[in-house]
Amino acid sequence: MSKIIVNHSKDLKTNHMTKINFFTVAFVISQLTMLIGLVLKIRHLPGADFFLILTFILTLVYIVNALSEIYGSDRIKTNEKIMWTITFIGFNTLAGILYFFILRPRMIREFKILYQKTQE
Repeated sequence: MSKIIVNHSKDLKTNHMTKINFFTVAFVISQLTMLIGLVLKIRHLPGADFFLILTFILTLVYIVNALSEIYGSDRIKTNEKIMWTITFIGFNTLAGILYFFILRPRMIREFKILYQKTQE
């Protein structure tokens, strides 16, 4: 019976780490494409529209991913979830940076504690 719990917790950790890497990659690529698009737009070079559309799509990807992590967590209060939702809608780049450096480490730390408890 405990073998099933350990196997499940390993799958849980792998799934959570995949989400972490997915958010990081989507956020970083979104910011890079935004910078490239802005430089191309300012210099009136072709291809700016493509990069800005790609930025919009990648921004939606990391916002949806972050909000699914936030709303899937039992350790975050409802008012904090609403605050993060409003922040992501209004200030998506700033919210992404704040989420990455403030809330994410807290969620990962709590996940590691939960993972260690299931190992015992």
